[in-house]
Amino acid sequence: MYFYKLLKFLGAPLKEEILKKILIFLVVFTALSYIVFNKSKTVEESIIHVSNCSIMQDTCHVKINELSSLSFDASPKGLPPIKVATVTVQLNNIQANKIEVLFTGVELNYSSPKIDLNKINNQIFNGRVFLLLCTLQKTNWVANMTVYTDTHIWKIAFPFIHSGDGYNIINPSSLINQ
Repeated sequence: MYFYKLLKFLGAPLKEEILKKILIFLVVFTALSYIVFNKSKTVEESIIHVSNCSIMQDTCHVKINELSSLSFDASPKGLPPIKVATVTVQLNNIQANKIEVLFTGVELNYSSPKIDLNKINNQIFNGRVFLLLCTLQKTNWVANMTVYTDTHIWKIAFPFIHSGDGYNIINPSSLINQ
């Protein structure tokens, strides 16, 4: 009420000047509030190393916290080299914005291209992987998954052993018998 009486008392040019300053103040205040509010959001990062499951044989289940978990599956089982495989992540009580998977051959000094999984719905993400390398020896691999939410980033490592000779890529005994 007092402000209105003050504006009425002042002349028209002075009113316009005061209103411009008030408008500028409100715009600046709103912008600064937005910046401060968004800076206060912190994203926590956690690393989980899965040692009791191999995606070569099973669907791996990972407990993220007391309420949340996820499942990671690769199909076909065994991840045949030089064949396309599908990886699927099913979420339980996690609202992920994005999930990435990177396969790394430990002794081979090799990494597949990073795969951005497709969001099928709020609980399921999937994508295709192609392990380009073909070996006749067992090799150590790690499927490195990164799950992004608004407040958290989980980096989950799934180590596994790939038995390169398990797919009859070269089967000397079958060649001898022919």
